[in-house]
Amino acid sequence: MQQLNTPFQSLTLQRLPLRNRETLRAWDAADEYLLEHLGETGVSGRVLILNDSFGALTLNLATYNPVLYSDSWLAHQSAIHNAEHNGIATDSFQCLASTEPLEGTFDRVLIRLPKNLSWLEEQLLRLRPHVHEGTQIIAAGMAKYIHTSTLSLLEKTLGPTRTSLARKKARLAFVTFDPSLSPANSVFPCLAT
Repeated sequence: MQQLNTPFQSLTLQRLPLRNRETLRAWDAADEYLLEHLGETGVSGRVLILNDSFGALTLNLATYNPVLYSDSWLAHQSAIHNAEHNGIATDSFQCLASTEPLEGTFDRVLIRLPKNLSWLEEQLLRLRPHVHEGTQIIAAGMAKYIHTSTLSLLEKTLGPTRTSLARKKARLAFVTFDPSLSPANSVFPCLAT
């Protein structure tokens, strides 16, 4: 178990599945960078978190009742496990599977950038109807995985994007939502309703 210290709180986080002598942390420098940025700028409104692997973002922002949206059952179980381990009420956040529709609008969207651009595109297209012009959208990832194609996808789907300087090999991307954009519909199959 390792301790994550942020401007919001200190958490002891574990990776699931639990293994003896785990050497990997349940967060990375991108999580730390994003939480430091949020500690400086503040958080308000309805919060959506995409792709938080082990709950580092979700649990630090639990007082804002975030929605954790992920295609990973293990990510949801990790957030719940780590919440219980740190004495955080599991009803202070919502785990929403990617097979479920998003509801309402969000004022702050935090995206842990996946390595798969197709999955990111699908998530961004699903996200578009649930943000407004004032929504603050911040994507975070390790710099080696944030390519020109990643930034281009954010721009063509959501709006103008600028990046931060790299810190500990992590980078943030700030997106300004442009409601006038008309991105192409998803080419991926959808669930029948």
